[in-house]
Amino acid sequence: MSRPIAQPPTPDNRWTLAFAIIMLLLFSLFLILYSSAKKESGKYREEVETLRKERSKPLPSKDTPSGKSESTGTAEMNAEIQAEILADAKTFLAASVGETSRPNVEVLDLASGDFLVRVATPDLFQAGAAKVFGRSEPFVNRLGELILKSGRRLRIEGHADFEDSESIQRGKSSYRNTWELSAARSSALAQYWMVKFDLAPEKIETVGFGHYRPLESTLGRIVGSNRRIEVVILRTEGN
Repeated sequence: MSRPIAQPPTPDNRWTLAFAIIMLLLFSLFLILYSSAKKESGKYREEVETLRKERSKPLPSKDTPSGKSESTGTAEMNAEIQAEILADAKTFLAASVGETSRPNVEVLDLASGDFLVRVATPDLFQAGAAKVFGRSEPFVNRLGELILKSGRRLRIEGHADFEDSESIQRGKSSYRNTWELSAARSSALAQYWMVKFDLAPEKIETVGFGHYRPLESTLGRIVGSNRRIEVVILRTEGN
């Protein structure tokens, strides 16, 4: 029995095989190029991210000596102004309310880097009134000089106490509630300093909290020291 004779590949089969080989080579080349491009892209992203981080780092301050950070300079300036304010406050309080009276002026550092001057005394305002007491003007003037010495922006916060509320309820005050009264107090002090020291209006802001942020109370009655003004000296010019 004779075996079948193998037929040679036809021209069509040869072209199909050649085309498949070419496509396989092209696909392999594509994979190599894609892998290389992906690696280069990753490198570029890393370099861009590094440059971005470098640009985001704060530049050294030109206003402070070499080796001294801006925050250190701010803290030192705060300490100097605070010491002057407390010294003048002690002199004023000794002359006006006596050495035995408890201190009612505080200077507090805030977590934000700002610092706060709290003047909590019934000698500053009469109950139900927003105008600064005449005998307190020398202290208010000196306080303004010291605070404005920093050249920073200010936020003046007004507060009221129980006697203010009673004065309003009895019709002895021209204000309808302690919100209006406390806001008027902060505004009055701001305008007083603007006129006295030619302070630019855009460097000062005011707010009133009524009698809703007391420092302390006695038998449910808010004591006179809650009739106060608080001045926040903002850390930087941009705040």
